[in-house]
Amino acid sequence: MKRKISVTLAALALAGCQALPEHAPPPEPEPEPAQRSAVEGALGAYRRSAGLPEDELRRRLERALSAGRPDVCDAEDLRAAALLLRLPADDSVPEREAVLGDCLETGTAAETPAVDLAALLERALVLQAGHRNAQDELAGLRQEARQLREDNERLGEKLDGLKAIEENLQERERLRNGS
Repeated sequence: MKRKISVTLAALALAGCQALPEHAPPPEPEPEPAQRSAVEGALGAYRRSAGLPEDELRRRLERALSAGRPDVCDAEDLRAAALLLRLPADDSVPEREAVLGDCLETGTAAETPAVDLAALLERALVLQAGHRNAQDELAGLRQEARQLREDNERLGEKLDGLKAIEENLQERERLRNGS
């Protein structure tokens, strides 16, 4: 009986060992306080900027852009990108791609929460610009459709006039032939 229990326990232990992966992935490292602060600062700037007038958003954006350090992905780069999401995508805003360039440069970008947020913000900015371009194109197409409707109405009126002239000429012809 003891032997059966021992064999059963040994079999269960072996089966349990086979179910576990050989190499478990290492746990995610905790972000450095500076990285966490940069991410929290950018998210906070985005949240606090809700409902601000465009001129105030532009002032905050200029401050963030001027406070950032060149060639370094810092909190100001992330804050500027977060503020850009609140502004309309137009030509008066600095190059959107350039704002996050230091954070996304190949070779210099380590996998950190700040770089992850920068990639997310960059994608959001690209989508926002695409959305704006699509809106502009749609507005142009609506204007073109409006113009075509107006042209169609004018041509319809001209056609009605030509039909009236044709009927008038046919009526004259009948009157001439009938008399």
